[in-house]
Amino acid sequence: MVFDAFPLRAILVLHAGPTAVSRRLRIGDVLDGWRYILAHPALSPLSFNTILVRSLIMAPSPLLAVHMLGPLGFAPWQYGLAFALPCVGGLAGSRLAHRLVARFSQHKVMLTAARGAVAASLPRRSGPGVPARRPRPPGPGGCACRLRRSRCRNRP
Repeated sequence: MVFDAFPLRAILVLHAGPTAVSRRLRIGDVLDGWRYILAHPALSPLSFNTILVRSLIMAPSPLLAVHMLGPLGFAPWQYGLAFALPCVGGLAGSRLAHRLVARFSQHKVMLTAARGAVAASLPRRSGPGVPARRPRPPGPGGCACRLRRSRCRNRP
């Protein structure tokens, strides 16, 4: 979460703020900030959404770590890779989104992304000599399923 502050630098707008010498931060200042966020009609739902999404993302991580490193027998680097691949995909998508929306329309980009997400989680048809692929969840869990299956296939 250290890198969450980097985008703030890109949207920083310099303005003529108070020129008084900064004083020590008091608990009252923190409470005033929270009161402002909770009273603001746009910031309040945004804040709750961010807290909810991040907590839902982080809640299953200890259980997934225990399961992957224990009974599934993953090496620690494979556990790290299972979490890194979806993050790299998200970073690449965020970097490409602006260019894709400029070239195509926002509607087409969103529709293609939704189709890709659905197609990745659906089973493929099997043909002669081709085994069917089972649906897997997106994110670290799906990546763990893929890693585990390829690991089992490569065992002597």
